[in-house]
Amino acid sequence: MKRIGIDIGTSSICVVVCDEKGQLLRSQTRANDAAISPTCAGVR
Repeated sequence: MKRIGIDIGTSSICVVVCDEKGQLLRSQTRANDAAISPTCAGVR
């Protein structure tokens, strides 16, 4: 069975796929352009 890990951060999304022994099969990182503006965060 393969396992997938997903990390959705503020500046990128990372995905990894591992086999049943925990060996890394594939990884991918992409920018997501979801930075929070200072006004959205409540900073004035």
